[in-house]
Amino acid sequence: MDETRQIDRALHDEHMHVAGLLRRLSDLLGRGDGALVAPDETALRLFAELRPVLDGALERHFRFEEDILFPRLDADGADDLTGLLREEHDVLLPQAARLRDVLAAAMAGGLDPQQVVSGRRLGLEFASLQIDHIEREEMALPPALESAIEDDEDRRIAMDYMAG
Repeated sequence: MDETRQIDRALHDEHMHVAGLLRRLSDLLGRGDGALVAPDETALRLFAELRPVLDGALERHFRFEEDILFPRLDADGADDLTGLLREEHDVLLPQAARLRDVLAAAMAGGLDPQQVVSGRRLGLEFASLQIDHIEREEMALPPALESAIEDDEDRRIAMDYMAG
């Protein structure tokens, strides 16, 4: 990643934050159902850290990519890449909403045994898919953005995104 590119830096920072949280979630859920049945302090803290991501930060990130970056990439000939990433966003956003509801119910002690099993499966699947998505974007977006967006526009777009 070219660290002088502001969009790359903003996306990278968000990617690393979310990937770290999801790795922790995957580790926690990988140990069994306990975190969803009777969350301990560690689980509750993680669920609370995930809440803003699942409550809108992920959607904001995706909208920024789709509404601001992807049209520029499409115009630069990277429509195969943006098409794939859009498809992944379409899968991930509904999963994030369902996971948000599962974690909120677990925090409130309101999951039945079937919800625990399906919630654990959902959490593990979401973490895996989202981390794969992040890794794909980390590899593909910086060179595509460098080709599609000039430096002065990069700074302006990044500042608008970080301010909003």
